[in-house]
Amino acid sequence: DKWDHHCPWVGNCVGRRNYVYFISFLTWSVLHCALVCGSCITALVLLTDRVKAGEVDLSAMQKRQVGNEPMAAFIVALSLKPAAFLLAMYTLIVCVLLLMLSSFHVYLISVNETTNENVKDLYEEGNPFAEGC
Repeated sequence: DKWDHHCPWVGNCVGRRNYVYFISFLTWSVLHCALVCGSCITALVLLTDRVKAGEVDLSAMQKRQVGNEPMAAFIVALSLKPAAFLLAMYTLIVCVLLLMLSSFHVYLISVNETTNENVKDLYEEGNPFAEGC
């Protein structure tokens, strides 16, 4: 069988028999990160709307900060829920990195190469076993 590489993130070697599961793992990981990031951003936007509407108990200083400026309400919402912002930024970065890894593996599938063959650059003039897309 065609061996590809050992993936420490899934704790197993990736090859012909489980490559479909590896690609599925990457796809679901990207979707999960996007869902968490979107949920955190939605929570912050909804909290910003509640701050603008005066539905949130704020200190006197925070009430003065909000005033009429739209960005000030968002900053107050960030001060109320900093974990949502940090989680959104973290999952956004992870999502971008996973998308890059996924696109690299889609490229490898399209040229019929393994990660090992691509890294070692075994075929200078192209893969002689490629059957095309």
